[in-house]
Amino acid sequence: MSESMIERVARACWQTQTIRAWEDAHETEREEMIGYARAAIEALRLPTSEMCERGGEAHQRYGYTQETPRAGIAGLIFRAMLDAALNEDAPR
Repeated sequence: MSESMIERVARACWQTQTIRAWEDAHETEREEMIGYARAAIEALRLPTSEMCERGGEAHQRYGYTQETPRAGIAGLIFRAMLDAALNEDAPR
């Protein structure tokens, strides 16, 4: 079974808190990190204006072509929007 995005974010949260392996975490610790991960992902549902602007720029830059499938474009736009969220204070 592949790792869900929630578990991926939970593991990333865990790694900022401890040097112990995720597999060694107690069930309650995992549940806590999963709760944090879910909250973080839910917060991304409403993008900032900067995220929308960057996503629009990426869409214009890459557009859809037969060589670049829609899923690839969606990934590029998604990453551009998340980059904006992670670097809100950084100059463009």
